[in-house]
Amino acid sequence: MTSKNILVVSYFAGITGCCPAEWLDDKVDSLTKLGHKVTLISGMSSAKNSNPNVKHYRIPSLSPADFKTERNELKSTHRKTPASAWLWSPLIVLIGYPIDWLLIVFTNGLGGGKLSWAVTSFLASIWLLLTNRFDVVFSTGGAASSHLSAVAAGTIFRKDVTVELQDPLSGSGIGRNSRSAQLLALLEKFIVKFSKKVIFVTEKAATEAREKYKAKNIICVYPGARKFEASGAPIAHEKFRLLHLGTLYSNRNFNTLIAALEHLIKNDKLKENDIELINLGEIYSEYKESYLKKSYVKQFPIRPRTEAISFIQENDVCVLIQHTDERSATTIPYKFYDYLNSGKPILGLTNNTELENLLISQGHFHANISDIEAIANEVYTIYEKRKSLKTYTTTINPLKQAEKIIEL
Repeated sequence: MTSKNILVVSYFAGITGCCPAEWLDDKVDSLTKLGHKVTLISGMSSAKNSNPNVKHYRIPSLSPADFKTERNELKSTHRKTPASAWLWSPLIVLIGYPIDWLLIVFTNGLGGGKLSWAVTSFLASIWLLLTNRFDVVFSTGGAASSHLSAVAAGTIFRKDVTVELQDPLSGSGIGRNSRSAQLLALLEKFIVKFSKKVIFVTEKAATEAREKYKAKNIICVYPGARKFEASGAPIAHEKFRLLHLGTLYSNRNFNTLIAALEHLIKNDKLKENDIELINLGEIYSEYKESYLKKSYVKQFPIRPRTEAISFIQENDVCVLIQHTDERSATTIPYKFYDYLNSGKPILGLTNNTELENLLISQGHFHANISDIEAIANEVYTIYEKRKSLKTYTTTINPLKQAEKIIEL
């Protein structure tokens, strides 16, 4: 592939424990390994990208609320607010306050789209497009503002624009309320109309978008994830350990998995003292207290990604849990690709036939998130086979997937 000069726009980058940031970091890593030159525009609270092949510009939001959040994020990681950020202060007063006011009036809140950042990142993109020769403008996220600014700036300069939507912007269950959903749907329509290529990360999401917009520029590309060298100790315990990485909340929870484990214990297929169910991350649930009363349920604080990936090696099974409602129908959690890279068996508690098929194609295990008996059967199958299971490999290569995104 010919080396290209790529302008990448993403609000999130280099932030510990932030999935859209990890996604972006992996993408930039793949693009540079493919020999491309990358110029990155991200939010002010992002950690500076240390790759010598990446020029990184961190731009603040104009929203007073978001600017405060960004400053607090910098403080929490013992970093200072860049002096250049204060140069945007006049625009915070002139533009930021009115944008916040309009969002509050129209959508009853500010939401997570970081709309005011679209203004600052658009202006930064215009300056960079004026002073550099870029072959492609690429946005991913995360915050929808990155797509708005990238598509607008790229269209003005007649550049090929590629947009990667980590989640669809329209559809059932998307948006905080009906007006927020309308705004996001308009943005998705704008993206499809003016982009050279629009990437969805599941076939179902891409198919639904093609049918909705009658557009030929929509494709699906599974992202894959960068593979880190795992330094964790191999299993040195007798217990059967199931590990979930990340936050549990709402109807993405341990309810049916614990019910399945209790069923196995009751039927003498597993002993309570022989198993551990671990969540590495927060549990925001009314059931948290009841979970932790179980002797076999453990919760540990979230860790930096590389440490979490190393910790996987100390466990028997990676557990992937989807929501029980429609929001999981067109999405695949990004941790799925870290799990694939770990070499460990994956137990997917799914609400999505596409994800089920991916698990099957890679030799892993799955059960419907609502089917307690099926979950119990899969857990017991893995338990019985645990000492004879192979080290898994994955066919999803992040470099090859990144090539598909940049090919026009």
